[in-house]
Amino acid sequence: MRTSEAVTGADVIPVGYATLALVYLALAAGVAWGPASPLEDARLMHLYEVPLWFALVGLALYTVLGGADFGAGFWQLVAGRGKRADEVRDEAHHAMAPVWEANHVWLIFVLTVVWTAYPVAFGSIASTLSIPLFIAGVGIVMRGGAYALRAGTRTAGEQRRVDTVFAFSSVLTPFALGTVIGAIASERVHVGNPGGSLVTSWLNPTSIAIGVLAVASGAYTSAVFLSGDAERHGDRALAERFRARALIAGSPPAQSRSERSSSCTSTQSASSGDSPRALGCPRWSPP
Repeated sequence: MRTSEAVTGADVIPVGYATLALVYLALAAGVAWGPASPLEDARLMHLYEVPLWFALVGLALYTVLGGADFGAGFWQLVAGRGKRADEVRDEAHHAMAPVWEANHVWLIFVLTVVWTAYPVAFGSIASTLSIPLFIAGVGIVMRGGAYALRAGTRTAGEQRRVDTVFAFSSVLTPFALGTVIGAIASERVHVGNPGGSLVTSWLNPTSIAIGVLAVASGAYTSAVFLSGDAERHGDRALAERFRARALIAGSPPAQSRSERSSSCTSTQSASSGDSPRALGCPRWSPP
């Protein structure tokens, strides 16, 4: 798999590095000549806003690409045992191992932009949320080590231990990063060193909920990516299994089986035989 394929995330979205550069320029132009702001000098370009847009774009890319990377570890954790579980683990490893470093470049990009442009905010966040950030850093290092060590394993037991470390760190890292986002969103980080509680700033209902959501969204994104990757390699059975995992991770828990069955029935009755089936519905052919 090429790095460019991992950056785009889909063959139908041919986004390359040159296009991303154009996106950055467009954002800068939008800040400079966009709609009027409530400030007094509305038509002046505010340079302090440009790095924020860059950081938000980088954060969005890391959420998608890095989230798919973390989600691959989640599916390895819950794969179980047996031949089918080994197929899931091998697919997740072979799909993500060549590109995981490129995916995490966006995290470095975000940290560099925020550190350079907003040092006071960066210092307050890093000091107040030092514990979850440390946990996330350790998890990323452990995942990188697992990628390197897995190729050198000689026995099934060694490979299983490496995969276990990789899987647990793949769940722990996005959860810790999600609690960081939750702490900032719930205004528990203030200017200071530290600017809030070292414990309750990230161990609270809002932060924990966003941490769980980060793990779930990564699992969904990864299952979609791995399903497409297995389909490209001609393994349709494995692609269907990852597709089922994507439906489990992305379906609302409140939707009952009967509601989904009713929705599938109505969708299929209105579809022609050569139309693609509805997402989450079983394979169907006309009578």
